[in-house]
Formats: sequence, C-alpha cells, structure tokens
Amino acid sequence: MLGWSASNFAFGCDNNSGFGKSKLVPAALTVVLLTLIFSVPIWFHLLLNKQEQNFVRAEWFAPTMRYLLSQDSAFDEVDIGASQEHDGCILITGVVETNAVLSELKDLITEKNPPAPVIYDVSAVTEMADGFHERK
Repeated sequence: MLGWSASNFAFGCDNNSGFGKSKLVPAALTVVLLTLIFSVPIWFHLLLNKQEQNFVRAEWFAPTMRYLLSQDSAFDEVDIGASQEHDGCILITGVVETNAVLSELKDLITEKNPPAPVIYDVSAVTEMADGFHERK
C-alpha cells in the first residue's frame, strides 16, 4: 500500500521508493557545495583579471594621449603610461606651469573617456616651493 502525504508529494516519491527526504537533502547539499567549489575559482580569476584588463586598456590608451599631449607645449613635461598599481591604471606624471593648465590636462583626459582608472601625479610649478622650479 502506498502511503501518500503532502511531504511525499513535494519530493515526488513515497517512503518505499528508496529515495526519500533522507537521500534528497544530502544530494542537494552536494550539488550546492560542488557549485560553490567550482564557482569560487572562476570569480577569483575574474577579480584578478581586473588588474590585467585595466593595464592592457591603459597601454592601449597611453600612446594616443601621449601624441595629443605632445601637440601642446604646455604639456611638454607631462608623461602618460600604464601602471600595475591601483588594479591597473593610467598613470600621468610630470610638471605643468599653473593650476589652470593642470585643470586643462584633467579635462582633456576626461573628455577622451579613459578606459581605465586615471591617477595623476602632476604638480603645478606655482604650487611648488621656491628653488624647485626646475625639473631634471
């Protein structure tokens, strides 16, 4: 005699079938654990690749911007390149004459929609202490 109840119906089997709640729960836990075991390395790999992806994007972007900056003498002392720091970024270094030129530089870079984070290590000569105006 088959004894059906709500719990048997929910699992789609009866107590005599050999596959009741006691075997379904460990099977479900096994599936969940296997999913976690295999998905964590994938997410970890994707997160680690963020630095590499940003670095490649920055390397692609830098020559174009370097050319544009070379067209304006106000940016003669400014260099742009890719860096592995900060999860891969575009690193802009150098010295400019005034804060207005520095602001112009930031506007120019922003206007070109950089494909990676941008880090500015650029100083305005007017902000620097006397005696440090020359850059070697």
